[in-house]
Amino acid sequence: MRLLAIRIVLHNQARSTEVNMGTEETTKQVHPTIPSSKKSDKAEILVRNFVSQYRRPFSAETIASYTGISAKHLKPIIGRLIADQQIKVVSIDPEQIYVKANRYLGIYEKTHDHNRWNFDQDKAMILLKEVEATRHRNVRTIANAIGKTRQWVYVYLEALASIGVIEKVDGYYQIISKERVWAIGTNIKKGILKFGRIK
Repeated sequence: MRLLAIRIVLHNQARSTEVNMGTEETTKQVHPTIPSSKKSDKAEILVRNFVSQYRRPFSAETIASYTGISAKHLKPIIGRLIADQQIKVVSIDPEQIYVKANRYLGIYEKTHDHNRWNFDQDKAMILLKEVEATRHRNVRTIANAIGKTRQWVYVYLEALASIGVIEKVDGYYQIISKERVWAIGTNIKKGILKFGRIK
């Protein structure tokens, strides 16, 4: 009888071990270890999703603030997006500012659409007064002076340049005429600020 009891116990232990091994195997299948390459892929997917949804000009700093991805990891991803013609550089003054390549025109075609840029003439005049009062070479100093983001300043400068209100001469922003400020947003010439005039 004792021999039979020992055999039953050993049999039950063997079955328990098999069940536990099966459970562990299932657990491993359900929760696989994610290799570093997969993490990099996830970061790129996150950035591409951001680009597909963000309607305004943006910088690497903007992407980082929304995604939490470090600048070190963003640099190669941004490089690939530019190479794939998913985004393009519209300003390097003082840092690179990007837009989604195939939606850039769409952002500005209808400036009175509530989902797109609605330009404010009074705010445009505040920007112009600052440019008139101080010689500015870059977007950052203007943004700091009037309390706006660099992206906002860039978009307004581009809109104003597109209607002949402002231009860049010898590296400085310069007012041509304020007469057409009322027309801001009616015609946007992308990249117009990239090529300044030299006296």
